[in-house]
Amino acid sequence: MHIRHFLVIAIVLAIASCNSKDTMESYLATADSTQLADLSGLHAGSRKILRTADMQYRVANVVTATMQAEKLVAAAHGMVVKSQIHNSVTSVKNMPYTSDSLKRTQVYTPTAQLVLKVPAEYADTVMQQLGTMAQFTESRTISQQDLTYAYLSNALKNEKAEQQQPAKGKEASVLASTPEAIAQKDARDEAVVDHRIQNLQLLDEADYATITVAFVQPEMVDVQTVINPEYATRTPFGTELQVAGGKGLNLLRGLILFAFQLWPLWLIAAAGVWLYRILRRQPVMLPKKA
Repeated sequence: MHIRHFLVIAIVLAIASCNSKDTMESYLATADSTQLADLSGLHAGSRKILRTADMQYRVANVVTATMQAEKLVAAAHGMVVKSQIHNSVTSVKNMPYTSDSLKRTQVYTPTAQLVLKVPAEYADTVMQQLGTMAQFTESRTISQQDLTYAYLSNALKNEKAEQQQPAKGKEASVLASTPEAIAQKDARDEAVVDHRIQNLQLLDEADYATITVAFVQPEMVDVQTVINPEYATRTPFGTELQVAGGKGLNLLRGLILFAFQLWPLWLIAAAGVWLYRILRRQPVMLPKKA
């Protein structure tokens, strides 16, 4: 490759780097802007309004409603932060069906939980479309919070921190190099960063509304045929005979051992019988007549 090509690539990369740096600086500058327009009206464009909504609807089909809500958010250039579908089982009943199977009937309630972020200008449209999916509205709460003065407070603190920068000069440079001055500068810089990040978060919350919606479906019944666990786990007859024989043998073994443990008693009993027989064989001496 000719050296001229390398120069062209280097120039292009340098321009792209400058553009990226300018974009980042422009983005960060929005966190410190204190130049706000008129704030006298509640609907003034300079106000930073946080919009949130919390809704719970009963729908005909939870899965269908969830998919429609996700498509709706995508069309509004928003983002699905969370989408969860869950079936809450309320009761389960097993009934005999055949010799080796059961008919299982379970009652469950399908539910879905969604957390949506949409551009603030589309929030009303999205909420209205979500409402059209409902058969019954169980709850609906919409709230707005003015974050303008929290944003302005952080911006003014950063502006004041910039004004408190140490003066330039040889003596100022010596003073700025002391441990106390370095610690103060670090603390001031960290506070500026914290305020800037807070303001960027406030701007993001003002630009995108957060909608939490729950879909609930009426109770459903699910019937299915499942294998009978007692039948599946039943021991074969031959094995049961073998096990029973083994248990009987163990019982006999235990009786023999128990009887053997009583050998002193058996010995005493045998001695008693032997002594009884000896005494029985001896003649009885009758008294003589006078």
